[in-house]
Amino acid sequence: MIASLLIMAVSTVALVYWFRYTCVLILETRTAKDYSAEVAAAHRLSFSGVRDLIEAPQLDFASVRRSLERDLSIVRALMSRAGKVELGAVPFEELLLRLDFELMKRASALARPFSEAKARAALLEMAQIVEYFANAAGERMAEAARA
Repeated sequence: MIASLLIMAVSTVALVYWFRYTCVLILETRTAKDYSAEVAAAHRLSFSGVRDLIEAPQLDFASVRRSLERDLSIVRALMSRAGKVELGAVPFEELLLRLDFELMKRASALARPFSEAKARAALLEMAQIVEYFANAAGERMAEAARA
């Protein structure tokens, strides 16, 4: 019984570690051309300015979180319109990052009363996820324009 619980605990920790490490690797990956700034400018998205806001002494966490959620919904709509993904099949990386965005949203809210630095780090990761999706949307739109 104890051995089973220990194996489950170790497996859970390993899964969480794998998930976090994979998300960080995906976010650190750079493409040949970065479309995120173009997409942000064209659609008036605010994720690119979050890095500056994060360092501000007075940060309205709820407002930043709402703007990142809005940005993500716009970028996901752009991605769906741009096409390329067959019959609703979503790349595994995008599924992981969608889940990570939701987890970071909750982590930011939970961490804020205890550690403002952790809450800011979660918001920054949310901005990086939106930037990743904006770049992916830009790539898809560029491919669609070439086709």
